[in-house]
Amino acid sequence: MRRLLQRFLKDEGGIVVSAEIVLVTTVLVIGAMTGLSALSSAVNSELNSVAAACYNSYQDGYGNGNDGYNQGYNNPAYNGDELAGYGPVGPGDMP
Repeated sequence: MRRLLQRFLKDEGGIVVSAEIVLVTTVLVIGAMTGLSALSSAVNSELNSVAAACYNSYQDGYGNGNDGYNQGYNNPAYNGDELAGYGPVGPGDMP
């Protein structure tokens, strides 16, 4: 076992190959980390967009309604506007 260890310490033939492998692996890992970070940011941004769309489509009269559709039965300003072809619409009416 001692001779094997001495031969291993004296052998320098594989050191260049292993150094190249370490260098290539390091570059690949850094590239993968950068790519996964960008992917994470893109997925997070997309999920935030979906959440904002869901929040803005909730029209019960209490949302911020920045799209002009902030009228619902719970809104005190709701006046029972008519829908095209259905007549007045109010609580309990099914067009």
